[in-house]
Amino acid sequence: MEQARFTSAVKTRRRYDDTFKRKAVQALVEGGKSVTAAAGEIGIERTVLHKWRLKFGREFDKAGVDIRAQATREDEIVSLRRDVDSLKSTIFHLKNIVRRTMEPKCLDEDQKIDSLIRSLPEGQ
Repeated sequence: MEQARFTSAVKTRRRYDDTFKRKAVQALVEGGKSVTAAAGEIGIERTVLHKWRLKFGREFDKAGVDIRAQATREDEIVSLRRDVDSLKSTIFHLKNIVRRTMEPKCLDEDQKIDSLIRSLPEGQ
């Protein structure tokens, strides 16, 4: 009787960083494929991709947009709008300061011109 030969295929455990996992989940969400199909394309077990989707899936909306990045952009927009409003206010105040400091000089110049005109002999 022949003995059955058992060959053990030792699989080394592959490790993936979070960036790869997020990209895989994003591809899953964007592609609209099943977990099994997407996992097959990537070359991982479907259970692994399913776990990644549970872990990272909340970060992506249905269009595959990274919600964390979108939130960061929205926060930046709000911050930039505040900066713009602050700068507008500063410009407004600086304009008023310039007007107030320039008005007396303009009045002095106008008075000098008026007095020069008055001092001119008639008929010139």
